Amino acid sequence: MAESDAYLGGGRMVGDRDWFMQGCDRCRQGILSGKADNPELIVTSVRMHAHLRRCWFCAAWWEDGEREAHVVEEREARVLFPEAFDG
Repeated sequence: MAESDAYLGGGRMVGDRDWFMQGCDRCRQGILSGKADNPELIVTSVRMHAHLRRCWFCAAWWEDGEREAHVVEEREARVLFPEAFDG
């Protein structure tokens, strides 16, 4: 599998999640473009080399890493990015 296929999902399974079953069309397109403001950047974790993003259309939480992005449950986002929920 090419590196771009892994990032894009390419219709393949990403972990145990099918790319097209994650989030909505708007947030998937935003992740792929890398330029859109949706999903919105919430916090960056240098430790994890990842960003936590939130889609304001479908409310999906995205863990956007260096090589791939995928939807996470809110409880997982709270564990992985506690600084986003403090305060």
